[in-house]
Parts: sequence; C-alpha cells; structure tokens
Amino acid sequence: MGDIEIIKQRLLSKITDKKMYISDKQSNNYKLDLLERIINRLASFSEECQECTGFINNLDSYIDSIVANADKQTNKVYHTYINSIISHLQLKHKLVSDNYYLTIFLPLGMVFGTAFSSIGSFKGMSGTGIGIGLCLGVAIGTGMDANAKKKGSII
Repeated sequence: MGDIEIIKQRLLSKITDKKMYISDKQSNNYKLDLLERIINRLASFSEECQECTGFINNLDSYIDSIVANADKQTNKVYHTYINSIISHLQLKHKLVSDNYYLTIFLPLGMVFGTAFSSIGSFKGMSGTGIGIGLCLGVAIGTGMDANAKKKGSII
C-alpha cells in the first residue's frame, strides 16, 4: 500500500468519525459525502498530478477543523479550500459535479421554449413553450448526466 493510499484511508476514517459526532445538517453543510468522493478522486489522480498530491496532503488539517460549532471564519476557509479542489478537478481533469448538465440545460430549455412560443404560432401560449422547453431541457440534461456517470467523470 502506497503513501497516498494510507493518507486516503486515514482521511476517510476521520470523515467517518466526524459523521458520528456532528449532526446530519452539519454533515450536509460540510459536504462530507462530497469530500469522500473528492478524496477518492484526488488519490486516483495523485500519481500523475502534483497538485492533487498537494491537495490530499493538506486535507488533514481542514478535516480536523470540522467541529460542531466552528466559527464563520473557519467555515469560510474550509469551504474555500474545498471549492479550490473542485475547481482543479473540473478544469484539469475534466470532471463535473453531480447533475451538472441538468442545471445547465433546464434553464436553457425554458429560454428556448419561451422564445419558440413567442416567435412561433403559439403566441399567447407562453406556458406551453416553457413546458416543452422544460421537458426538453430535463431530458437532455439527464441524458448527459447519465452519460457522464457512465464514463466516470462525476466528482
């Protein structure tokens, strides 16, 4: 077992311990489920990416900062660090967050549906265009999210 694998197991163990001592609301606030997935991704990319190795090595102190009643500054520093890791994974390794495409295509479908209904023969029936656009946006976004999940490119 390599050094990164040992670090990964230690971090995942710490997160499991934290989940036992903080509430579900705080667990969601700290995004501990996402943090577990991030740690697994960082470990898988650490051989080829020095930034991922640096992130996983520094996560120890950030996980230690997770407490039931942390101050706002500590929470802000924690979330900033996690967001920088997510940005790195998205930009460098072309990963996407869960439901990424759905959040993009749903409003786009609504916009195009509204435009279609105002330009086309559905004048005065903008609700119909929005509904059709919404359905198309959900269908396209869900399909692309499923494809990304199948390819393994979800964080």
